[in-house]
Amino acid sequence: MFRDLKSYVCTFVDCDAELFSSQHEWFLHENQKHRREWTCHFCKHRPFRASSALKNHILAKHSKNGPKDELPDIVANSEEPINRPAASDCPLCDDWEKSFAQSQHGDLSKLRKHLGRHMEQLALFALPRAEPDEDNEEEQEEEELSEKSQDDSCYVSTDEDKGP
Repeated sequence: MFRDLKSYVCTFVDCDAELFSSQHEWFLHENQKHRREWTCHFCKHRPFRASSALKNHILAKHSKNGPKDELPDIVANSEEPINRPAASDCPLCDDWEKSFAQSQHGDLSKLRKHLGRHMEQLALFALPRAEPDEDNEEEQEEEELSEKSQDDSCYVSTDEDKGP
């Protein structure tokens, strides 16, 4: 059902990707296009969430480690998928952040399921609700009459019903 609804959408603000028909397709997009980090291979600095941040770090701390014309290649080779989501990765609720704080680590599959559930709930909420119409009311009345007549036909007569 969710495949027909195309209930999955990229959670990154500046992304113009269309709707996704499966949770797998949507999360694959996010992991390949957005959930990336850049690691400095010159030191043990924590990973950077933007390539520009790594570039600035290398220029400020490691400018002696190579010519500046190699910097774009160094940055490109430093890109990796994010292995652990951040506590703030759910833009729809605080529950992810709370559970993240309790366990002190995140898991990408748990984040996929968590965000996916939100999107499924939103998609179901957006569906039009069936309102009773005249045809539907007539069908319900006919069903009730049919059930009543079936109940009446199951009546078993007794000797008392026959009279004197």
